[in-house]
Amino acid sequence: TAGAAAQVESVLVSEPANVDALAFRALFRLNALDLDGARADIAAGLGADPDNVALLRLSARGEWRAGQRDLAIERLLRAAELSLWHEDVVLDAAKALDDAGRSQQAGTLIETALGHQPDAPQLLARLGQIRLTAGDWTGAEAAAAQLRLTGSAEAISDSEKIRVAVLRGRGQTEEAFGLMRSLADQGADLGAIAEVVNHHLAKGDPAFSEVNRYEPNS
Repeated sequence: TAGAAAQVESVLVSEPANVDALAFRALFRLNALDLDGARADIAAGLGADPDNVALLRLSARGEWRAGQRDLAIERLLRAAELSLWHEDVVLDAAKALDDAGRSQQAGTLIETALGHQPDAPQLLARLGQIRLTAGDWTGAEAAAAQLRLTGSAEAISDSEKIRVAVLRGRGQTEEAFGLMRSLADQGADLGAIAEVVNHHLAKGDPAFSEVNRYEPNS
């Protein structure tokens, strides 16, 4: 808001190197598409606190917009490590790697993070998805099994979606349909399951239309 922005400006008048204020103004400037101003604030903030995770993530946003993808990814990888492999930070870095066509490195990053946070459900789900896209059915199945053990309803649902996709990827169509029927009987969102399978397996696979036609009560 204008009031908050004015307060930040007031802080920076008396404390030009205030990292929190610089980070806030950098975010405000990024949202206002003032890329040069945001990058200047981020540089000043990192000069005062080079290991600041929030500033590193903001820097990555700015550098990505400026076309400096390698530098953006470098900042995100550093932020992931400094955050002690926090799920959100790691997932940001993995997404950037994916978007840059470096999916294998994204998987390696998540595996590294899971070495420190072995029961992080979002990381396990993302690892399963990456392995599905790569056609690594065994690896995806292992991720799904570990994800299920974390115990939350969302994690179990995500693990079952991965299991369906694994079966479909292996050509075990009847088994995939059977699992989908069982999940539907338990109240699962069949459309969401089919969407996951579609996203990871449908490209170049005309047989996938069978999954979209499947009716749980047919």
